[in-house]
Amino acid sequence: MEHLILPPGQKHLQISYNVREKGYYDHKGFKEYPARQGYSPEDLSGENGFGGRNNEDVKQFFQTWLFFGLVIEFFAAFGMDVTTEQFLAPRIGSEQNRTVDTSSLPGLLVKLKQSWTKPKHQPTATTVSQMLTLAQDTLDRFCTYVPKSSTAIGTSRPSWPVSDRVSMSIMAICSTLRGAAADILDMVVTLQVDKGTATSSLLRSRLEQKWCKYDVAVAMDNFEVDGHYYLAAAPGQSPEYLAAHRNCTEDGCLFVMDEKGYLTRHAPEFHKPGCAEHIAWGGQLGPERTMHDWVEAVCQIIDRDATPYSLWVAQYRKTWSVEYHMTGKRKPPYVAISHIWSDGLGNPVENSLPECQMERIQSMVDKIDYPGRNGEKTVGFWMDTLCVPVQDQLKAYRKKSIANMRYIYQNAAAVLVLDPWLQQIPSTATTPEILARLCQSAWLRRLWTHQEGFLAKTVYHQFQDKGVDMKDVEKRREQYEQEIKAKGIYSKFLFDAQIQAIEPYSMLKMGIEYKDDGDGIQTLPEDAFEPLVLSLELRRTTRAGDETLCLSSILSPMGLDVNTYLDIDGENVAERRMVQFYKDIQRFDPRIVFNTYPRLSIDGFKWAPLSLIGHRSEELMRRGEHNEGEEVDVAEEFTQLKQIDGKWGLPVKYPGFMIRFTGSTGGRTFAISHGSSSDGTVGNLLNGYLPPTPAKLLEKAASKTVSRFGGVLPSKVLPYLPGRNPATTATSEHILVRLSQVDSQWHPDPRESYGLIMACSLKQRAVGSHAIAVVGSVVKGASAAGKQYLRLSHICHATVQKRRGSPPSDVECVASDELSDETEWFVG
Repeated sequence: MEHLILPPGQKHLQISYNVREKGYYDHKGFKEYPARQGYSPEDLSGENGFGGRNNEDVKQFFQTWLFFGLVIEFFAAFGMDVTTEQFLAPRIGSEQNRTVDTSSLPGLLVKLKQSWTKPKHQPTATTVSQMLTLAQDTLDRFCTYVPKSSTAIGTSRPSWPVSDRVSMSIMAICSTLRGAAADILDMVVTLQVDKGTATSSLLRSRLEQKWCKYDVAVAMDNFEVDGHYYLAAAPGQSPEYLAAHRNCTEDGCLFVMDEKGYLTRHAPEFHKPGCAEHIAWGGQLGPERTMHDWVEAVCQIIDRDATPYSLWVAQYRKTWSVEYHMTGKRKPPYVAISHIWSDGLGNPVENSLPECQMERIQSMVDKIDYPGRNGEKTVGFWMDTLCVPVQDQLKAYRKKSIANMRYIYQNAAAVLVLDPWLQQIPSTATTPEILARLCQSAWLRRLWTHQEGFLAKTVYHQFQDKGVDMKDVEKRREQYEQEIKAKGIYSKFLFDAQIQAIEPYSMLKMGIEYKDDGDGIQTLPEDAFEPLVLSLELRRTTRAGDETLCLSSILSPMGLDVNTYLDIDGENVAERRMVQFYKDIQRFDPRIVFNTYPRLSIDGFKWAPLSLIGHRSEELMRRGEHNEGEEVDVAEEFTQLKQIDGKWGLPVKYPGFMIRFTGSTGGRTFAISHGSSSDGTVGNLLNGYLPPTPAKLLEKAASKTVSRFGGVLPSKVLPYLPGRNPATTATSEHILVRLSQVDSQWHPDPRESYGLIMACSLKQRAVGSHAIAVVGSVVKGASAAGKQYLRLSHICHATVQKRRGSPPSDVECVASDELSDETEWFVG
């Protein structure tokens, strides 16, 4: 894989090709190659064991077709001839086995781009798109990763005898050719070819030996194979880090810092004999003379509605207190420090650090050449460890400091990020090295640092030798990409890494920026919700109650008040603060009720995510699809959180009908299967799937009183998706689930498809009945999926199936009542 970028000093993986010359690709057309080799569509799918062929023959066929055939026909589409031999290492002696060598590919792509002058390239773009799509579809079929947590029947991928190394090489050639085509054909191809879902199990396995499993899952989602290849060869985290993350899963990071055993660390490079554990206070730089020590100085400054910060003087081995006034003219510049407590720069018992750390931090701050610096030899710094009182009797000062956090970071001349992982390499490291380190940075994964990075005017990350402005990293990335592209090297990793490490802040700032163009148009909280959620994908926190403190601080320009959340204290504080947050946001895309996150247990908000941090690959605010040029009233796509009869809930609209059943359920678990409206039989849309665990819901509906919204359905509905939550039982009430139309199975990601929605109102009775409603989410347009949805939403034939065995005789479908297409549900 010599055409891919690697960290310095690393060697490429070797890929073998054990095919005699007479079996090389025949240059007669990519799409028709399988038929020429005697492969039927059933053979290609693997459903019939590849037509009974032996594994070695199947492996050689796919490698010849999808690797060599693809690259040969790609060049042929542009009128340039290449051969299999050009992508093989020289033969050693008379041995049959050869090694793939793509070192010639970049040069060939440069030559191709220079020689390509055809002005009307649509036929070429179509040919290239079709080839890349066919190759990607084949990879997706056999190499799409199935999470270990998935229990859905039908989600396992078919067996493929192609080795992990070979499949990885095919993914790599697809990715490179996709990038080259986009460059040569001016983006025509990328509009038609998706990067697909295939990932390399080999690279995933290597990454899991280096990182937290959740971080690996995020990386596999966010990067393409060239990024996985680079990161798998890059240095990994320390054994201590991996041990701390040994319980993490693909679904979430479970690391929790042990605050009881917390140790504040020294700085070895600045440590000297006699280094004091606690800082000495030199005095106040200002007219005030009533303080007696550092903590008293900090508190008095906070009392004056000012920001305290430290100026360490190594000569005297003392720190002086300085203050920045949020109003008035007393505004001496300072740098705000952003760090992670688990790195040893915190102190849970007092506002102090060892002398060596103070000297180290001050020396780093003094080297920051932030915009507008007027030649000051030394500049003070604000740091939570020093400037947010921790003593119990000073809780009011701590609360005020947290409430002012936005202004502290906003008013700082710059924010300096201290992450030991970044400080292991110099600022002169290669651009891919720097971006890879940033992506793996622990700083990028903590909740409080998210707020700190977002609020800053300018963010510097400290490397081994100096702090680097993130704007300079962006410029370096653009320049590096231009340089390697000129050499015929196409890497999506660099751009994707920048998106993960830097862009969330830009997107979020755009999302919450106040706008008024004279027409009274302004950004509202619901407009910021989607970019906010997306920016929190990697974040995590030890204290759940802190989440809304950070979020409300970020959204304070839109009317959210941190003090409102600080005033919510006591039992279940995290959930109660989250309820207040949803009330402040007010309006949501109705499809939020289908989120797969753990949910709040508080009545009226059981549709809402318990937390917004640390969840991957799900957009909670994806609105409907519209035709190009169609005028859309975005306000109509939101639904307003409201109270009805004193109860909170979220009104949503979906069409459907009710199916009523009689008989005792006996606490058993059931699934609904659907047949067509014409054949009268029970189909297999659910593919027989139910979660393997006994039924137990997060929370039973609090009220058994059947009140109605719109005169149709119960006011209490608990959103529910089998892929992430327990199964349904007759003891549950009011369950709302989403069913995918993809491959007739439950789909773990609601973004992938529109689907049916099944709601159950189940009651446990010795003799009685329960009802099941089946509704469909609206699909606009006349697509096949839309037609299928319309047909399925009007099925009147259904039966309740027991999880194992035949349907019980005492549960029988006796009637169905079709509802209107605009049925309103009040989800509580």
